[in-house]
Amino acid sequence: MSLVSMIIADRMESLTRYYDRWMSLITGGQDKRVRDAVLSYIEPGDRVLDVGCGTGTLAVKAAQKGAQVIGIDQSPAMLKLAREKAQASGVEVDFRLAQAQSLDLDEEFDVVTATFALSEISPDEVEMVVADLAERLKPGPSINSGRCGKMIVADEARPTKAFQRIVSGLQRAIVALLTFIAIEERPTCLHNLRALLEAVGLVVTDEQLFQSGALRLVVAERRGPVVRPRREILEPVIHRGLKGFLWDLLCWLFVLPLAVRSGLYRIGSPTQDSLLFLTSNFYMTFKQVVKALRGRDCWLMVQDTEGWNVWCAADAHIFSAEKAAALMRAYDVNSLLKSKTVVVPRLGGRIARRLSELTAPSAVNEAASGQGWRVIKGPIEARDLPAFIEGGLVTTQPMRSLRRYYSLPQRLRVGVLTALVAVLCALPFLFILREFLPFFLAFGLISSFGLAIFHYWIPGRTGVVKELLLGALVFIGLLCWIVVQGQPLTLRLGWVMLALLIYSFVLGFMYQSTTPVIYWKRIWR
Repeated sequence: MSLVSMIIADRMESLTRYYDRWMSLITGGQDKRVRDAVLSYIEPGDRVLDVGCGTGTLAVKAAQKGAQVIGIDQSPAMLKLAREKAQASGVEVDFRLAQAQSLDLDEEFDVVTATFALSEISPDEVEMVVADLAERLKPGPSINSGRCGKMIVADEARPTKAFQRIVSGLQRAIVALLTFIAIEERPTCLHNLRALLEAVGLVVTDEQLFQSGALRLVVAERRGPVVRPRREILEPVIHRGLKGFLWDLLCWLFVLPLAVRSGLYRIGSPTQDSLLFLTSNFYMTFKQVVKALRGRDCWLMVQDTEGWNVWCAADAHIFSAEKAAALMRAYDVNSLLKSKTVVVPRLGGRIARRLSELTAPSAVNEAASGQGWRVIKGPIEARDLPAFIEGGLVTTQPMRSLRRYYSLPQRLRVGVLTALVAVLCALPFLFILREFLPFFLAFGLISSFGLAIFHYWIPGRTGVVKELLLGALVFIGLLCWIVVQGQPLTLRLGWVMLALLIYSFVLGFMYQSTTPVIYWKRIWR
């Protein structure tokens, strides 16, 4: 729930001011009880790191108790509101724009808090994030306070009672469906908070349940060294038979976010000198990359992009350098590989510079030494990987051509998808402007394929502009036909024009969201 709220507030900055009220509503006011419980463990003079500080409510209250607080969050809109809160409360809090996956902090803290934050992090990253946070706690009793450094995490969890578990499951299912329809994101992840803390060597000292366990708070101390998690190297599996056919059909026709397990995969019999490739965990992308690398010895790092392809995930900031660096640390690729070369997909190439910075020797960890990682942008299409490798990791102009990528077969595929959406979007005309339903259906189907086939000839830089242009031309034609027939211009015809513009906008938006040709500047900036 918190992830959905954060995404909506961040993407629509004007809604950020309502984030606190929304969180209170969806938690039944329990978020305040959770924060109060967290605050009870913070004492005056403590150095506190608040991870995922959001609008700064907890950080400001901790500062009011006399703590020295650093709050980090990945949302500029949230941090802006947090700074305003701190100023209004007359306290100083060091709010910083940062992600938990790539903390650049050398300080040690008495307390590290993460409230409604870990559930926003995917399972393949959360262990590494918790380990990174644990290493920033003061080990053992500190000289000043005689206390161990504490980590306090509070988040959504599985309720302990059967009835509450059913209610929570239904609630999450509804949220998942609405989230996918509205913003094409998945809801929060439910982690075993106690197990996460114990896995990195922390000692759990307290645990509190709220909403029959739907919200859980866990407190743990660092009394010894932090244990870094180790990961199992995976073997690629491509579905065959009926299951393979169905998955291919769903990925091709509906572009559903069918995902494979994220992590490090072994292709062939790779060695320490083999190349490392990076991609998303969208099944079709994964399958194409694995097929292209078949017969070669290399490593494939698959990032959790919630089942979306590279360019969609890159545009939504889900395919990120921070997440890639966290995965590389999780599998300790610095020790595993000597080549220090990682190939990133060109449609996600915007992360290249940042990933190079994050994997530099001084940025990774104390064990990292020697040269930094060389980050190379590969070709757009997986089928070009063999030629790219044989050509000395150099991309030719055709390998970088979006026009070549968006060929007629690819455009027809997008046309099919848009046509399916056109039929669904025409359903409301069963109830309004019913006599024009055949007109809207015909326009939707014809314009979907027309826009796809003649993409490069229709004016406009976005799918919305192109489709609106088609809609305007059709309306002008309809208007001329009515005039020629000698029929009167009525108010109902005005409603048809408005409906046609809205219908065209929806179809154009769907069209442009299914091809990187429209978004190339946003992907590569």
